[in-house]
Amino acid sequence: MQCQQKCIRRRSARGQGLAEYALALVLVGIVSIAALFSLGLAVQRTLGVLVGSIGGTTSSAVGDITVEITRAECQVDIYRDLLGYFIEGNSNADPSTLILRTNFGDGVNRAGQALLLEPNGPGRFKLERLETGVPVEPGNCPTGIAIQAPNGAIATAPMRIRVFTDPFPP
Repeated sequence: MQCQQKCIRRRSARGQGLAEYALALVLVGIVSIAALFSLGLAVQRTLGVLVGSIGGTTSSAVGDITVEITRAECQVDIYRDLLGYFIEGNSNADPSTLILRTNFGDGVNRAGQALLLEPNGPGRFKLERLETGVPVEPGNCPTGIAIQAPNGAIATAPMRIRVFTDPFPP
């Protein structure tokens, strides 16, 4: 008689953890998808900088968001001791939501200072910045850039490096 009661209890207790197990699997799945999505965007930006560094250019549209780089230039003026970034492009996204990545990191220069894109008229963005705290040499210019919208639309471009050594260029 006791064996029958114990066996019945064991059989009834077998499926109780199934709902909790399924819930845990669903939560782990949701967290994994969110982590992989954000990691995927970071990997996409990194590969975009690599493509830009080897001379490749691309622009894309995802949904109704488009991103295009029209100018990417780093100017090194040794005579005047100036180093500056000049980036321009087109996008129908708000420039404050676009993420700029260089080979120095997400939205930073060689010294770790923030590089923020600004509006440059309707549907355009720009970055015009003279650097401070960075030695004036071509090695402190990024080799490639990637600009990405939050939905994954991305544009890549090589950074054109111009070096001025003459006080009176022709």
